[in-house]
Amino acid sequence: MPEIGDLGWCAVEKRITDWTVQGYYANVPLFGFTVEHGITQASATEEYAVLPGESIYDTLLRCGVIEDPMLDVNSYHCEWVANRWWVYRARISVPTDARLCFEGVDGAFSVYYNNRFLGRHYNSFVPFAVDLSAYAGTSGTLIVMVECPEENLNQSGYTSKITAQRTRYDFKWDFCPRLVSLGLVAPVVLQTGPELEARIVADPSGAVSVEYSGKYIPDKSRVRFELDGQTVETCGASGCLRLQVENPRLWYCNGAGEAALYRGTLSVVADEKILWQRAYNVGFREVRFVENEDAPAGSLPYTLTVNGEKIYIKGVNFVPIEMSRAKMTEEKYRTLLTLAKEMHVNLIRIWGGGLIETETFYNQCDRLGLLVWQDFPQSSSGIDNCATVIPAGIEALKATAESAVKRLRNHPSLAVYCGGNELMDNWIPLDFSHPNLAALKEIVDRLDGTRAMFPTTASGPNSALKPTLFGQGLHHDVHGPWDFTGSPQHYDLYNRSDCLLHGEFGVDGFCNPSAIEKMLTPAQRNLSYIADNYIWRHKAEWWNQMPRTEEIFGKAADVAEQIALSQYLQAEALRYAVEANRRRAFRNSGSIIWQFDEPYPNLCCTNLVDYFCQPKAAYYAVRQAYAAVNPNMRYDKLVYRPGEAFTADVFLTSERCGAFELFVTVDVDGLITEHAFAATVKGAGKSVRAGTIAFEVPRGSSMRFVLEARDAGGKVYTNEIVLLIRSGAHCEKAPAIAFVERRKGQH
Repeated sequence: MPEIGDLGWCAVEKRITDWTVQGYYANVPLFGFTVEHGITQASATEEYAVLPGESIYDTLLRCGVIEDPMLDVNSYHCEWVANRWWVYRARISVPTDARLCFEGVDGAFSVYYNNRFLGRHYNSFVPFAVDLSAYAGTSGTLIVMVECPEENLNQSGYTSKITAQRTRYDFKWDFCPRLVSLGLVAPVVLQTGPELEARIVADPSGAVSVEYSGKYIPDKSRVRFELDGQTVETCGASGCLRLQVENPRLWYCNGAGEAALYRGTLSVVADEKILWQRAYNVGFREVRFVENEDAPAGSLPYTLTVNGEKIYIKGVNFVPIEMSRAKMTEEKYRTLLTLAKEMHVNLIRIWGGGLIETETFYNQCDRLGLLVWQDFPQSSSGIDNCATVIPAGIEALKATAESAVKRLRNHPSLAVYCGGNELMDNWIPLDFSHPNLAALKEIVDRLDGTRAMFPTTASGPNSALKPTLFGQGLHHDVHGPWDFTGSPQHYDLYNRSDCLLHGEFGVDGFCNPSAIEKMLTPAQRNLSYIADNYIWRHKAEWWNQMPRTEEIFGKAADVAEQIALSQYLQAEALRYAVEANRRRAFRNSGSIIWQFDEPYPNLCCTNLVDYFCQPKAAYYAVRQAYAAVNPNMRYDKLVYRPGEAFTADVFLTSERCGAFELFVTVDVDGLITEHAFAATVKGAGKSVRAGTIAFEVPRGSSMRFVLEARDAGGKVYTNEIVLLIRSGAHCEKAPAIAFVERRKGQH
């Protein structure tokens, strides 16, 4: 019996695993011999066996052809791999009425069987099938010829010129080097028997409908659906099955209730023999987006509701977890997504420069109650950010969208589609009047019909959060900034922000000490300046936080100290941004932090969890900020001088209504004062100002605030804030380092 979320089980299905691969210069496998001498042209590499779960780089590393691309600048020396054609070979025996199905290939590829051409395909997001019925009963050599990419899809370029449907981040992005994924990255199977696709809708009333259509279904077979002990069936190549579940347990997102799942099974049966079967996660829920409170006229609805309840979006942006789909394991998905759940995340945005995420990812999100915002694979390019209108590009994008919607629409975790990342004309976000986005919207409405779609993110009249535009109703869904902009600038920005949704923002920070040992050879592990050391620069090209930490703390003594100071700044800045946004719920409907994970080990980046699945200090700070009950403070800056007046408003943000007691302990190098307040939260997700703390800043190194909120049942919720006191040229480092050490103790 298949596990929930399997692509399908057939009477005969054989995965092809015994592959070899060999590299060639471009076009050589087609031409084959030299004009001058008529001899066979040599390959560029030897022929290597491919092990299951390997990318082309893994195979070459295991066979000693390349060095580990994760170390130092070795990835530079691997860039030749994407300039070769890679020819995969396997021996197969063809059963009767068989189809050869490719679930994922990165790069344009052609298929041959016993040197006979069977077809060519170029779309990494759309499966490809070849009919082998003419070769039934034969055995021979299957060849898959994968071409090197001709286009440049990296972060700096022209979105309007892109026609390829594949990932872009691996061509070089701010969070990874150029390691272009190429070759077989998902299973290749020989399949016989029926094929079905279904649209399952389960609403909170318990009504379930299953619309299906299929191919290769025998005349006397029946299509059967089973759920919650009930069975309904019919016959025919297409149809609709309906049933009613009494008093269903509802599916809620993380933090709002149980993510209750039912197992639904769709089968094709003939004479009680199962010819095809697939299991689905079925969740009874209604997910909608409604208008924000006090929203400006013409704005899109950004406020999330689940089963009629308003939910503040506590989100993260998610990038691919590896540089190639071939390496993306269920274990790593489970680890990362469990960390997201434990950080109180309720929505994950799949960024448009990466994947249409995998079934493994979506199954985990179904189980964990993590809603998903799925971008279609389009992204800004810096020089030109306008979505393509080239006919070939539109047709390829439509094929991707149709395949994606059909595959994803049955997952209860899928909340909303989006046309892509930062699609803009002269930095103004595109809307559905653009033909590219209009085509996507038509597909979503036709093939799903139950979910919202945003044209792009950012969306609205302005793409970025700009202090010069505050108070004009021009900040709808906005992006940025992605760093700590200074003290007091960072605090002024978030204290005055009026955005309806903060769809992308972040702060960079150094990696964990344990990651240094895995990404740098011993000679490179001593403290160095990113700007001066090209190996360090390779690992942190876009994210050099060292000047900011030096401005505040002076030079770090060693790598460990630099890491701690950087992680303190990232944690403080992100926590404050999130808490400031939450204080405005539901005028502001959510925060979606850039970024949760990384596909490559970076020395410094905006991620919360490193490549090795270890959280940084910012992870724990955001976990406090995203907690269901969060005592917090509004203040003006990070660094104070002795004798200055310090003032902070004390707030309680809570998803639970009721009365709370608040206690704030202020510790200035052992000089302790205590403050007590009371607050009553009358609206779920809202914030209440409980009072003000004001005093003259004494001499010392830091002000450590420990905030506690106690509900009527005696449960205590805590938060910690460390602000700095500067008496000389720089702040003392010890308080920041101690803060990070306490975060490590939470792991």
